[in-house]
Amino acid sequence: MTSPEFDLLLADLRERAGRRDWSGVRTLAAGAGTEFTIEFGLIVSEADLRQGDTISAKARLLRVVQLAERRHDAAALTKAVNMLGGAWFEQGDLGAAESAFERATTEADLIQDHLTRARATNNLGLIANVRGRHEEALALYRVALPAYQRLGHAAGMGETSHNLAITLRDLGQLDEADRYERRAIEFATEGHNIRLTAMARAGRADISLRRGEAAVAAADARRAVVEYREMGDAMGEADALRTLGLACLALEDRAQAETAISNALELATQSGATLIQAECLAARARLAVAVGTRDLAHSAYLQAIGLFESLGAHLDRDQLAQWWDETTQG
Repeated sequence: MTSPEFDLLLADLRERAGRRDWSGVRTLAAGAGTEFTIEFGLIVSEADLRQGDTISAKARLLRVVQLAERRHDAAALTKAVNMLGGAWFEQGDLGAAESAFERATTEADLIQDHLTRARATNNLGLIANVRGRHEEALALYRVALPAYQRLGHAAGMGETSHNLAITLRDLGQLDEADRYERRAIEFATEGHNIRLTAMARAGRADISLRRGEAAVAAADARRAVVEYREMGDAMGEADALRTLGLACLALEDRAQAETAISNALELATQSGATLIQAECLAARARLAVAVGTRDLAHSAYLQAIGLFESLGAHLDRDQLAQWWDETTQG
């Protein structure tokens, strides 16, 4: 590929990334061969992360970080380190992810990159929430949210609102959680952000399920599945399918529950999304208990417990263990 051809390709990638056409970005990038620049690496890595290909994203971002360090490109380094943390987070290496996000906040402060600072702060909230430090997660989100607001960054405000909702849901504050998911949908509508809409819709489905509104949960989860599938976001689709499967189980539609949960687990495993994989295994254990296949239930339960343990998600592990004890004793 000649230099002018690569410049045209890069311009096309920028345009597609600007309208969140991540499938288009990845398709175009596949034709670039061995061509590589820092900007190319950042754009394509974001597309990989948005579509759940964390393995490709991590490999490319490690290269971007090395190149940015060698060229003393502080702006690119800050963005790449934060994105690399995102890849490690999805793959379940929360220690590496936390170190990357903390480095990103430091680098962002040095160059006054307020947007990446907000993103890294939000991401540190994700880790705190997984580890059951809910108040710390809320505090971090409530730093990130006004930072995004000052920047007029609707997508960031929406994603952080969604993350706030997840933590509030985990704390049992379902009405407040739903309020934040509704806010996330408003930000998604404002920014024509289909991915954020799917995230918030799946979040509301999970809230409805916890309220005992299984039919409402199933309807929202189905819509989220379709939206994620159309975007090519395998991790998001897996999470929405998991919720759909549990909703179908609550509705005593065990055949649909089996299909949804099996597909969810397959997608989560393929994309390397450790937390979602653990949650899908926990869902499989619940389904297997319901249909009386105790050996399968026990296997899924042990795998889920192991993954929650590896993530440091001790609250999720303990809740699943308590459910298992109550189930087996019954």
